[in-house]
Amino acid sequence: MKNSREGFILILTLILTSLMIIIATQVYEQATSYFVFSKMAVDREKAKALALGGIQLAISQLEIEESDEEAPAKANEKKQKQSPESQLLEQLLPVLNRWQIYELTEGHDDIDGTLQLCIMCEDGKLNLNKVYDFEKKKFVGEGQADGDMRVITERLLKNVTTTLGVKNAFELVAQFLKKQAGPLEDITQLLLIKELSTLTRRSLFYEPPTETQQDKPKERPAYLMDLFTVWTPDFTVEPWLLSDSVRALFGLKRVTPEDPKKLRDQTKEFIKKFKPSTNWQQDWNALLKPLYGQEFTSLPKGAKLLFRSKFEPTTFSVLSYGKIGAITQRLYAILVKQPAKQKEEGTSFAVKKLYWL
Repeated sequence: MKNSREGFILILTLILTSLMIIIATQVYEQATSYFVFSKMAVDREKAKALALGGIQLAISQLEIEESDEEAPAKANEKKQKQSPESQLLEQLLPVLNRWQIYELTEGHDDIDGTLQLCIMCEDGKLNLNKVYDFEKKKFVGEGQADGDMRVITERLLKNVTTTLGVKNAFELVAQFLKKQAGPLEDITQLLLIKELSTLTRRSLFYEPPTETQQDKPKERPAYLMDLFTVWTPDFTVEPWLLSDSVRALFGLKRVTPEDPKKLRDQTKEFIKKFKPSTNWQQDWNALLKPLYGQEFTSLPKGAKLLFRSKFEPTTFSVLSYGKIGAITQRLYAILVKQPAKQKEEGTSFAVKKLYWL
């Protein structure tokens, strides 16, 4: 009888010990999961803040700063001789359509993370709302001997049909526009086209090339949001600031990841020849052939009608990635230049739209 009691106590002890081990293990696992989740949640918020900070950094790069009174007199004198247009171009050309990467550290920046920033110009894209007349249900100038936007748009889209991953891209877009009651509010509405509905984020939003990707410019795809816009004032595009995908439309040299110092040196040469108002038929070869690698006569027929003669970009887009640890937050923003009165109040650019990717 005594042995039976001792055996019962031993078994009960083992059962209780096992239960305690199970409970302790579950508590440990739950606590570990909580700490991992809480760290991920904190990192996610930090990454969001970092990505949003990239938008402010982009705005600061787009603003034309006033001369620094404490700077040497000669530097101020040189800057004052530059027009605001040439100053903006000098700031933009080395970074346009390319990644700017900032490695941040706790000791120097109060945060460990990486910020990737890419500035693009909406004025360097084709405005679908301006090449199509939604009331008459046809393209602007359709049927005319000169300035037929249907013919010009169709001719251009042939250059990127295969890289968009669809056939007859122009017909798809033309039929879609014909069914609309009015202008598009957003280019992403094109995803309602069945053949384009399968486009992923990487095919929709521009992705700057990197050296590690060993990207081949001719094989790189065109991106829907990098081809078209709805934010610019007319159908013309700014030749100095063409988007990478619109370069593909015109058969021009695509963007490549190059050494920043080399780009800045090249930009200084471009600025020497820069003119705020330009006759592209006469000036293209001298000004933009070194940048795009093509002579004016090699451009698609009718393309010259799309080129803006006066340099006055007003709308930009920004791709900003904030990375903290293993968490990356991505966003795409549309920035529109504010009227002079609002600029004086410190609001040079307004964020018109944000896309979390």
